[in-house]
Amino acid sequence: MKLETEVPQERIDRAQEYYDAVIEDLGVLKLLEEDGFRYPCDACLLMARSSEKLMKAKLFLRGNDVSWIHDQTALLIELGVSEEDPILATAAQLSVYAVKASYPSDVRNSINTDVAKRSYEDLKELIGYISSLEPAFDDPMQ
Repeated sequence: MKLETEVPQERIDRAQEYYDAVIEDLGVLKLLEEDGFRYPCDACLLMARSSEKLMKAKLFLRGNDVSWIHDQTALLIELGVSEEDPILATAAQLSVYAVKASYPSDVRNSINTDVAKRSYEDLKELIGYISSLEPAFDDPMQ
């Protein structure tokens, strides 16, 4: 993670913890991908959590405490993304997985390996998009 402005150390530390968790999540997702997304619900849940953590890292650096917000569209809007931006639809779908992929639900029942594969591609797009927002981060998927 690289910063170009002065930010209090405690915010940098918290953001770094979130960024490190994103790297760890993406490592596990890579293993799940190599295994053909045999556990698609867990993969989708982890996808949702990893993109959420990256948004939160950025928001902590801006001085926003968003620990308890799990709606990824709200987090993107908080980051300054226009409500008209199509990336919000991708974020909204991943947000659904943040909770509903964990527990028995219609959402969990609808997730299969094809859904996980499509969601992984969506995650790559979303992570790249989030990484480009200020403050800019290195894309953790690269």
